[in-house]
Amino acid sequence: MTRPNLVAAELLPEGPFDVPVDRAGLVMPRLRVLPQDGDPWEVQAYNPDLVLWEETAAIHRWKAATPAAAPMKWLTFLAWAASRRTGVTDLGWDEFLASTLQVSDVSQPGDTASPTGPGPGPG
Repeated sequence: MTRPNLVAAELLPEGPFDVPVDRAGLVMPRLRVLPQDGDPWEVQAYNPDLVLWEETAAIHRWKAATPAAAPMKWLTFLAWAASRRTGVTDLGWDEFLASTLQVSDVSQPGDTASPTGPGPGPG
């Protein structure tokens, strides 16, 4: 099943992002892709990419359909989905998987949402 880009690229910011965290406190991975040919690039995963993972895993009945069970497949899929959404690549999933040497999560360590800011200092 082939799906067009879910969201027009101009509707989502392209980054770079200092804090890839949404308002609900969920980390939205920022990913670095090292292709077999060409220069590496970084993409920011967003909700459409995460939902596409869930839908695709369910359609294909992937045994390891959770990020915890298949962390590299999850990161690679998100990198592919975000790269297609932003126009960085037009490769299909199988081609992207076969030609990608590495995908790394380069989100800032400690990127978490704080529902309230710190209070005033002492004194």
